[in-house]
Amino acid sequence: MGKELGKIIRYFFSHDVSDGLRKRVYKRITMPDETDAVTDEMRKIWDDQNNALMDDDSIEEAYSDLSVRLGLDDGKKKTFDIKKILRIAAIWIIPLLVLGLSINEYISYDAQQKLLSEVVMRQRFTAMGEDAIVVLPDGSKVHLNSGSILLYPSRFASKERKVYLSGEAFFEVTKDKTHPFIVNTQYLRMKVLGTKFNVSAYPADKKAQTTLKTGRVEVTVETTNKKYILNPNDQLTYTRGNNTTVLSKVKTSYYTEWSAGSLSINDEPLSTVIEKLERYYNVKIILTTSRYNSQRIIAHFNKKESLVNVMKIIKALIPGMEYDIQKDKVTIR
Repeated sequence: MGKELGKIIRYFFSHDVSDGLRKRVYKRITMPDETDAVTDEMRKIWDDQNNALMDDDSIEEAYSDLSVRLGLDDGKKKTFDIKKILRIAAIWIIPLLVLGLSINEYISYDAQQKLLSEVVMRQRFTAMGEDAIVVLPDGSKVHLNSGSILLYPSRFASKERKVYLSGEAFFEVTKDKTHPFIVNTQYLRMKVLGTKFNVSAYPADKKAQTTLKTGRVEVTVETTNKKYILNPNDQLTYTRGNNTTVLSKVKTSYYTEWSAGSLSINDEPLSTVIEKLERYYNVKIILTTSRYNSQRIIAHFNKKESLVNVMKIIKALIPGMEYDIQKDKVTIR
């Protein structure tokens, strides 16, 4: 049932479903004999981003088949609002190992039926070009950047306050010495008691970063299980592929100003700048030449600066560069 289980999980998070169906799925896949299979399947999906491109008919077929096998099919035809961006975002949220792990951490199996209606895993998604502020049950604030997903419980019911992030967010954590706050991402896990810090962990990016503004953060690199302690103005950067970790001092504002609406580019390659602009302005940028691969950019753009002005400035910084803007597509040549 491995492949079908992966498809149903992807379908579940990429479609609108009723509260009743959601509870029945939670109940089923958090049973002890299903947890390992669910967890393994989520990890496989995380490592295979191509699964996000599955067509709706294939997912619908898998859903119908698995619904019967899981005892979820009540014989009624269900309709769903398929949202393309959420289907893509699903591949980001699934890796957070929510259903197979976190629910069992927040509530024991014996009490699941009673508490499933009390502890609900909530998700907040920000589309490209959008951001949002989420206030958690403990009063902590999370500012989500574009193209990000935050998963968190409706209440913190365990010794640790765990949340799951895919994308970028600025955290302002309410202090609680007896209940550590944990941020889980694909490659990094942050543990704090109360502080302010930024986390950038987009699945498509080669690097994952944690930048500390105030307080203290313990960062664990998942691939090596090594722990690092960060103090104010420290930044930890993990690069997948070569599996390297670098701890350095930085100017924190460069990496947190986005939460105030501005956009800072601190000596970054054009490829990284393009990724940031795509998220910030919800556009597709096509680079048709390799001439600028070594080009690095330092710039600061004010809040809600127009894309037209941003591209004019980038053109001035890169001699010979030309570009065209057509609606939501930019071509650089």
